[in-house]
Amino acid sequence: MGIRERDGRVVAKVVDRTDKETLQGEVLRNVAAGSTVCTDEHTSYVGFGELYDHKSICHSAKQFVDGKAHTNGIESVWAVLQRGF
Repeated sequence: MGIRERDGRVVAKVVDRTDKETLQGEVLRNVAAGSTVCTDEHTSYVGFGELYDHKSICHSAKQFVDGKAHTNGIESVWAVLQRGF
């Protein structure tokens, strides 16, 4: 799982599961309340409630950007990491 702050830090870690409790728990531990969080359409990200301004990008529908909402930053992190291997 990866979290990237625009023009800032990156948090990347291996998670055992991709369920709602695991993924949202990582976001809660690493992202300040009130922040805008951009994710893909994975159902585990649904329901952040009022803690975040949640924007979802639907990659399966060929959507890659919606205004300023996108996941390109963290995808670039993964691409650089893969090239390193």
